[in-house]
Amino acid sequence: MSLTGPRLACQNPASADQPPVYIITDSSAEIIHPLEPVIVALLSPYGRPTLTSRELPKPLVDKFNGLLREGQRLFGCEQRRSWVIAIDQNTVVKIRAGMDMDHISNLHCINKYAPELPVPSFLGALRSGVFSYVFLSRLRGETLDSAWPTLTTADKAAVQSQLGDMILYLRRMYPLTPPFFLGSFSSGVCKFVREGNTLSVEKMYNENMLNVFLCNQGRSKMESSLVLRTMRHDHRLVLTWGDIQPRNIMIERNKRSAIRGSISITGLLHWNFAGWYPEHWEATRAIYLAERPGAIQDWIVYLPRFLFGDYPAEYTTDLAIRHCL
Repeated sequence: MSLTGPRLACQNPASADQPPVYIITDSSAEIIHPLEPVIVALLSPYGRPTLTSRELPKPLVDKFNGLLREGQRLFGCEQRRSWVIAIDQNTVVKIRAGMDMDHISNLHCINKYAPELPVPSFLGALRSGVFSYVFLSRLRGETLDSAWPTLTTADKAAVQSQLGDMILYLRRMYPLTPPFFLGSFSSGVCKFVREGNTLSVEKMYNENMLNVFLCNQGRSKMESSLVLRTMRHDHRLVLTWGDIQPRNIMIERNKRSAIRGSISITGLLHWNFAGWYPEHWEATRAIYLAERPGAIQDWIVYLPRFLFGDYPAEYTTDLAIRHCL
């Protein structure tokens, strides 16, 4: 059983003569989300101290630095100032400068309200300087993008079926607390992924507000107005992942079985773009990501079928927004 987790292309190992830039050099770290007991135990050289302030005690900072130095780098990108370090067999730390805090709040909400979904467990977070450190449970298996070239047609169909069931499970969830707004669960920020990421400035309480926001990103007021008039504003609002792509899906192979279903999805990663969105949002985002340069060529064929076939008008409108406005 592999526990390596995601290994992406952007790998920039630190020089042997210099410590990684994410090492906490001033021994100061703020607890921005409470640490679960398993993390406190991991960081405590002696016993399990009671943390009574927002500052992580220096002995625990020193222990954490040691774990970061000795840990297995699963992903690293100096340009993005982003890393994932396995600090033991069951725990990883996601490190990023200027981290989008929706990653934390969205994952925390998914853990709480969709407990049957295979996602990392959020175990607490620290901040030191520009860097945030998010503790997560480590998922079994390998990323789907790394495994895809070796999968059979039956394996790919199994992934398609399981992923479809998971997305449908998400879509059965209901808004958590009033007042209801679109976008990320806590911040209410709507994120529109194109060549760059467009973020809403104010909260949106219905689909019409979201449509206006999307069309107002265009250069031509006349063309934006024409597209806006074609858009529906009565879709169901559902819980949405918003980042369906193979690098965000963990799988595990059942080597004892050669039948359909020998592949199991063990985890869904990267929840920055999750939130409450119109029901077509998952489909248009997934198709857009599958059509980008560098995407796996036949991945789009294995998207859950209801995503690919149920929203042709909405997909056409999405194309107009992306290419004409």
